[in-house]
Amino acid sequence: MQNQMSSKNTAALLEWGPRKILGDLANVPGKDDPNWVTAVQKFVSTYGVLRPSQDPEMEVLEYARRFREIWTAKTEEEFQRANGFLEEIFIAPDSFSAVPPITDFRTGRWEPRPRTLLERLAIELMRSRKMLYQCERAECQKYFVKVWSRDRYCSNPCGEKGRASSLERYHAKHREKRNATRRKPVRR
Repeated sequence: MQNQMSSKNTAALLEWGPRKILGDLANVPGKDDPNWVTAVQKFVSTYGVLRPSQDPEMEVLEYARRFREIWTAKTEEEFQRANGFLEEIFIAPDSFSAVPPITDFRTGRWEPRPRTLLERLAIELMRSRKMLYQCERAECQKYFVKVWSRDRYCSNPCGEKGRASSLERYHAKHREKRNATRRKPVRR
């Protein structure tokens, strides 16, 4: 029972990587969205279950909500709640299923070994905590993990649309001033 990651989990991590899967989990909508069932089913069919459970789809829904809360944490209380939530993920149900971490005293490294996809995503959340972002395009607002620190949009199409609309806003704001410099001066 040491490693409970399915072959689907492993294949998904190899194909898409934990950052994309983490972003997709955070973007699973809540129950107030009419498309939540489809989104949850798509997540499970694409990446597999987060961990073995009685109701894997409801678990995806709940962890999506919790990961979004961590993503948008700003206050000390929210950070403390996030810490408790992340610690809960790694608690083993029994001492036999606990996987010892990878320890390298020479380099001073300590790395937890994930048993499930959920634990792998929690590790990625911690590693990428400074790169968690929400798309700046008003129509999108998707959660994503930045590749570069200056990323502002979740994808190239969003970036192109976002830059085009900000350019339009800039030109609208400065149009009169620009046109005034182009007009002939009035002679009296």
